[in-house]
Formats: sequence, C-alpha cells, structure tokens
Amino acid sequence: MTFGKAVKPHRPFGQRGRTGSASPIADIATLPKPHVVILVNSWGTGAHMVVADRLSQELQQQGCRVSILTDEYSSKLIGKFSGDPDVIATPFGREAEYLRALMSDEKADFKPDVLLTEHFPLCNNSSPLAQNMLACVKTAKDIAKAQGRDIKICGLVRDIPTIQKIDEPCRQTLEEFNTLLVRGDPSFVNYRSLFAPTDFKLLEPKLCYSGYMVDSAHAAADLKRQESNNVVVCLGGGDKADNDPLYEGIIRSIPTIERQHALRHKTWHFYVGSDRQLAALRPIVDEINKHSEMTAQERSTGKKTAIELDVFNQDKYGQAISSDVFASTLRHADFAICRGGLTAIEAAAANVPTLVIPRSHEEQGEQDIRADALERSLQARVTVLSERKAIAPVAIRDAMMAAFDKQRRNQQAPFNTDGMANAATSLIQIHNDRKPISVGAGHAHSA
Repeated sequence: MTFGKAVKPHRPFGQRGRTGSASPIADIATLPKPHVVILVNSWGTGAHMVVADRLSQELQQQGCRVSILTDEYSSKLIGKFSGDPDVIATPFGREAEYLRALMSDEKADFKPDVLLTEHFPLCNNSSPLAQNMLACVKTAKDIAKAQGRDIKICGLVRDIPTIQKIDEPCRQTLEEFNTLLVRGDPSFVNYRSLFAPTDFKLLEPKLCYSGYMVDSAHAAADLKRQESNNVVVCLGGGDKADNDPLYEGIIRSIPTIERQHALRHKTWHFYVGSDRQLAALRPIVDEINKHSEMTAQERSTGKKTAIELDVFNQDKYGQAISSDVFASTLRHADFAICRGGLTAIEAAAANVPTLVIPRSHEEQGEQDIRADALERSLQARVTVLSERKAIAPVAIRDAMMAAFDKQRRNQQAPFNTDGMANAATSLIQIHNDRKPISVGAGHAHSA
C-alpha cells in the first residue's frame, strides 16, 4: 500500500482559521444545536482526551452543549479541560450504568441528542473498552426510545483504524451507528486502500471525513518559521517500556550532537508518559546537563544546551503538563522527534522538521502507514527511522542529524487540518437530519 502522494490539499470544507469560525454551512448558526455526549477513554499519554477536549471547545463555540463521559483515570490525563465541558468521571466499566441513571433522571435534565464514541467501533470489539462503549450505545438508544425521542450515534474514528477487517461482531456493532466521522483526509490516506472491497462497501455509506483535528493555532500558523532553539521529544504511549531505550538513546546523543552538529545549543523538551519514566530518566538528564554546562564552547559563547523533563499524567507528579502548553512548544520548535501518531500530524501541520519513529509492532502497522505517508508527501522535512534500527543509539544520533540537515522547505501539509470545526458542523447537521459533507470528496455523505 502506498499513501501520501504529494498532492494539492483539498479544502472544499471548512476554512483555515480560528476555532469557531470555520463552519462552511451558511445557515449553521440558525440550526438547532444538539447536546453532544463524547464517550472517551485514554490509558496512555492522553492523546484521546486531547482530541475530546478540542472537539468540545469547537462544539461549544458553535452553540452546542457538551458532556464528556469517561473513566476517572482518563479524566486526569490532560489536567484542566480547556473548553470547560461537563465532565462525568466514572469508575471504569460503569459508564453505561451512570449514563442510564443520568438519562432516566428527569431532574438531571440530561437528554443527549448525539452520542459520539471516540475510536470505537473500528477497533477490537472484544476488548473491555469496546464492550463498555457498546453498552453505552445500547443504553442510550434504549432509553431515548422509551422516552419517545431520537438519538444519533456517531463514531469518531482514526484516519487509519486499528483493524483492517470487518469481522461479524464489528459488523453487528456498525448497525447501531448513523455516521463514522474519520479524523483524516481521503486525499492523504483513504479507507478504500485499507479495507477489502466488500468491507469498504459496508463502511462507505457511513463514512464522513472531517480532516485532521490539529490544534487550531497550528492550522493558522504562518509557514515562515523563526528559530526558537527548542526541540520537542514525545514518544507517547503512556508508560510503555519500549520507549525507555529510545529516550535514553536520544539523551545520550546530545553531547555528541552539540560538539559536532548544527543541532546544538537547544533546549530539549522531553514529554514523558509516567512518573516511572520521569524517575528513570532524571539521573541521565542530570548527568548530561552537567556535562553540557562545562563545555569550553559554552563558556566562551555564553550559550548552553539544556534538557527539560515534563510528564503528561498527574498520578504522583502533581499537575500534568497541559495540552495547550505542549501544542505551543511543538508549534514553535526547531525540531521534533515523535512516534507516528497525532504528534507527527501536528508537527507536519506546523511545518516543523521531524524525525518519526513509528511504533511498528502493534495495531496493524497503523503508525508505519501514517509515517510513510508523511515522508512521501513532505520529504523536505520529515524523516522516518524504523523502530528496529532505532534500537542502536548511534542510529538514533545519525538519524537526528540527518533529519535536521534536510532542506527545510516551507510546505503546506497535504491534508485538511480543519477537523475540529468540520466535525462539529457535521454533528449539528446530523442532529438536524442533514447530510454532512466529507472533506476531499466533493460530495455529501448519506447520514
């Protein structure tokens, strides 16, 4: 499969600009607005919660009421929700029970019009997380039916799902859904190339591409960049141990880089996913920082290299780094190192030179496909290093220097970046029994 051809971005849907200003539907302001419940869980670094938070902001900007239903652990992953939605944090596995109680309580005034499941149903439908979401979907439909009203069920799914075959359980689950909002652009990665023809035929009537849900400031950023002397390193994945040697290899490469390469005198911001990683890396960082402060070059120039550690979750560390702080640092970085997920897309949208190390051993090669698409489309500033090669510290060091040395030509990302505004508009249209428009497709999707 080949993706990511260097094509002119399709932008028939949405405008690049500030949150709340991007609806392409002239009369959207006059349409009745739904109460949207976003059902989401995130057990890693918190990217799922970031998406939910950003979408909740956009929905509220467009006049919708928003509730986020999640488990207690996930609710802490991004600190304070920027959009200040109604957050319902439950013990994991009891989401459907809480949803039933709220929807059945007349005094609670909790009658959602749209239930939006994040990531589900195009995932492993036998997992506990998927089973919890399915229970919520059925609960919401049953109670709405008993109340004599309609509720729309929508899935907010990835540009590259974690499954590439529609088995019978997934097929049955899909029958419960009105629409699948795809966080992606078919001109960049298309479901038609990911699924067998029979499976795609089943999915196609429900698909509506919204574009990528990047930070709104990324989408509006001027492509002309100024040096900030910041490097962002974020490998995501929560507390996954396979990140540990990569973080250490990058950190131990910094003294060599600062002596031999133009990627010197930077502040390296490492965003890790757990307190365990923080404790493991702290002694190494202290060692390297001490070394850097004592170099003759720095004493003569007054410049120095520094390494900073931040953590995403709040367990023991205290206040988590906010998604807004991370997004701003990434947007203005001189260089980034990341996996092949949301951070890679955001770096591409912000015109940041990036070394991508996709997580290759899980989820059907989803990150490999995305990384390959980025490198093909943005050869001037995206370099991909396989996870197998990244095991060797010297390979990481050489790849970092080679990636930074690339011709960093300003290139607009070859995909739509208005996903938040477009998805919010689509949900309003679906609530009003209208056909939402799919980006890059030039036609209305049948709801």
